[in-house]
Amino acid sequence: MQSLRFLFAFVLAFVATQLNAQIYVIDSQWPDSVVAHTYKWTPDRSAEVEDMTTIKLAQGDTIKVLRALEGNPTIVAFKRDGKNYSIRTVNILFASNNAEGVEDLYGT
Repeated sequence: MQSLRFLFAFVLAFVATQLNAQIYVIDSQWPDSVVAHTYKWTPDRSAEVEDMTTIKLAQGDTIKVLRALEGNPTIVAFKRDGKNYSIRTVNILFASNNAEGVEDLYGT
């Protein structure tokens, strides 16, 4: 019974994440790519901040934004290759292929 509850909670969390995800296109002032960082909590756990590990995203790549980082509303979280990364909202543009009714929560 406990494993069934865990499975239900996992499926519910996954569906909620997928419903809230918004599609954004990398659109940076840099000519070819932009850097995205992993993120972590500050020592006092008051905010999430960018960490040292990085990846490069090419202009025109798309990401599904999951949420803004806690305490940093101009930095958003997304997943790439199973890892959590963050990117500043100045480097993304709301994609035209979002489902009808999906809003640009970050004003890009």
